[in-house]
Amino acid sequence: MSTISKKFVLKHTFKNVSSIIEKKPVFSGEEEHFNVPWRIYIARNDGNLSFYLNCPKSFKIGNWSVKTQIQLRIVSGYNRFLSAENTFGNTNPQNLFTSYGFASFMNWETMMTECVINDTLEVEAHVLIEKMTGFNEEKLIYFNDEDLSDVMMLIGENKFYLSKQFLASQSSYFKSLFMEKNKKTSKLALPFIDSDDFQKLLELLHGHPVINENNVEGIVLLAKLIDSPLAKRQCEEFLVEKSKKSLQKRMQMAERYKLKKLASFCAESLNVPVESVPVMQPKLDNVENVIPNHAFYAQTANSPPPLITPKTIDEVMEYKSNSALIDTSSTVLDESSNKGLKCLMDSKKKAVDVKSSPEYSELSSDTKGRLFERLVLLL
Repeated sequence: MSTISKKFVLKHTFKNVSSIIEKKPVFSGEEEHFNVPWRIYIARNDGNLSFYLNCPKSFKIGNWSVKTQIQLRIVSGYNRFLSAENTFGNTNPQNLFTSYGFASFMNWETMMTECVINDTLEVEAHVLIEKMTGFNEEKLIYFNDEDLSDVMMLIGENKFYLSKQFLASQSSYFKSLFMEKNKKTSKLALPFIDSDDFQKLLELLHGHPVINENNVEGIVLLAKLIDSPLAKRQCEEFLVEKSKKSLQKRMQMAERYKLKKLASFCAESLNVPVESVPVMQPKLDNVENVIPNHAFYAQTANSPPPLITPKTIDEVMEYKSNSALIDTSSTVLDESSNKGLKCLMDSKKKAVDVKSSPEYSELSSDTKGRLFERLVLLL
């Protein structure tokens, strides 16, 4: 059983980099992940590139915190990255962080020479959420009846007194767990599960309509992990019928959590003018320039970063297999693929129908693969 990961990747292409004004930050668009807004920004700062992850969630709506591991990357030209840990939020009055990163990520002129292509800079922020506080909702059920339970599950610091039979009936993971080595045990610790998500999942399985915009991603992530068809289906129905999340966000979720009905809904929703379709940033393809695992650096926000050079393919593949921050399930849509989007809109059936459309023959092989490889296979 792998550890559950609340992780995501922000991607952005900054344009007209040579025209960026000294000490005037330039921001990417805002994205929501796990009920928290995020964005990237860069700035020209005394001959250096400043590079930050920003969390613009208000401090005025209660106390909250998000503990993270961050990896900030330049992916155009010669690749660079630096890693850090930070807790965003206002639970600690001495450390009120809305942004965290590197004031001197690299020398500005070096960046212009080695990383900027056609006056554009492609960057990514890989984020792994370790812990969230202040986001929990009111409990509808208290799972604290020791007399009517036959197993106590320790989730984080919280104890849940539950029925093995009920859990096994709702989840193939729990059925397998209780039928094998833990058949007679009465206590289990599952450190890889978020206790707030588990609380809402249990309430959902007990018949309460708890799904909303704030908790749906946490619930469906957990439902996929423990293989709970009922919870997964209800999350998918909410995302199709009620959710106000952007089409781009729902496409991401359809792929990551294998939601076929949602994927079909998103494909049909693309049947609008191409100019109005939200498009994701392209994914890094030249893996030769990814930095291996042993090259991680723990830098303070103001310390100058080292110059990092590309390594061998073998080291790259080892790094990819070991890094918890790499999200290999991102849907890829190229900004230049308007014909590709029209091709997808014109076909709502299978990949073979897409390939038979007249627009398909006009696409480059790279665009064909990156645009249709993932979403179409879900239909």
